[in-house]
Amino acid sequence: MSTLPDELVHPEWNGLYLDRDYSRGIAHTTMQTAESWAVQLHFKSMGDNSTGSGFFLNIPDLKDYELILTAAHNLIDPSGKKVECLEIDDRYQNKLEFGDKDCWWCPEYPTSQKPEHDYAAIRVKRSESVRGFGFSMRLGEGDHLSETVGVTGYRNIEPRQPSTSMGSVVVCFGSAHELVEYRATTEQGISGSAVWMGFNGVPTAIAIHNRRPQSKKGGSRGSRLTPKVLREVFQWLGVGKYEVKLQAQAFAGMFLPANMPQPPPRGLYLNFSSTYSSARVRLGDGSAFDVLPAQAAAQSAKVLYSLSYQGKWVLFDPIRQEVVLQDSISDRCLFFMDASSSRGLRIVVQIPGKTESQDQKYQLRLQGEMIYDFGDDDDLESSEVSLIKYPSKNTPVSKV
Repeated sequence: MSTLPDELVHPEWNGLYLDRDYSRGIAHTTMQTAESWAVQLHFKSMGDNSTGSGFFLNIPDLKDYELILTAAHNLIDPSGKKVECLEIDDRYQNKLEFGDKDCWWCPEYPTSQKPEHDYAAIRVKRSESVRGFGFSMRLGEGDHLSETVGVTGYRNIEPRQPSTSMGSVVVCFGSAHELVEYRATTEQGISGSAVWMGFNGVPTAIAIHNRRPQSKKGGSRGSRLTPKVLREVFQWLGVGKYEVKLQAQAFAGMFLPANMPQPPPRGLYLNFSSTYSSARVRLGDGSAFDVLPAQAAAQSAKVLYSLSYQGKWVLFDPIRQEVVLQDSISDRCLFFMDASSSRGLRIVVQIPGKTESQDQKYQLRLQGEMIYDFGDDDDLESSEVSLIKYPSKNTPVSKV
């Protein structure tokens, strides 16, 4: 057994694979395209005419609407009341359609007015098929971002067109590193702008700009798009699935062992317990998970999801053939859903290769041969959770 501290043990020594080193920059789009995703807000705050900025975030699962993120102080005035006469223009001066019920802000902001609560969302009628900055929950965690970021919004200059200021990240701070400071130039009217970085070749939002520098030598500040923030927005939108259980489903033509002509009537479920460190198959009931969009690239309809359980993230490890929980989200927590079967879906994970074309794909499999030998009377468990090569015709789909 190794006597080295965990932080000195390389992941590959334990059979784990590393997260892909995503390419930086915006090789797959242009700055002009990124700036077209900025919007301008016009409103009255405590009787005075004001302006602010916002930006589209690409949420492919939101079919009839588009999502705009902005600072909460663009929707809530200093007295804690909702601003009046709110209008939103896109880059082409088109008025965007929304109603009173289409606005949401962090519930704590009206009373706290703190920067860590200064984020909000607006749902507008969809007018384009795919637009908006990408997002990644992975970029919302941790205490370190070493990249140059852009702040894209509307400055107080004529003509009123979106522009971008670039600068380096200074520090991630706050009790949960939920705030970020950066050297990009900002000014009044640009609050609510996207703070973004190049991630896998496309502009990816990492924060919402909401505060100017506290001192001449300080940087501007924003609220990071942490998993907590994104989860709150997704729940308001009705995006994702919450408190669901994963049940194995057989399908026509699937080979089943002789002792198991059909899955047990009470069902086989994915389950975590305090007794075992990895997930197991349980008869009759299972753990309740949140299925959340965890990553989507700008201008892409593809979504990668993650499973959340009791504040932790489900990690799929095809090398060790186990499914475990971990505190932070990583590439090994991401999967896409193959919904080609009418009875359910397949959870498919990828092991990153040196290039995306060299990725290996695996799908989650739940079996119950050991359970079936004991009948259908007790709440039995087995270790028959595995990850096999995808695609495979002999893998039960999961019913969510």
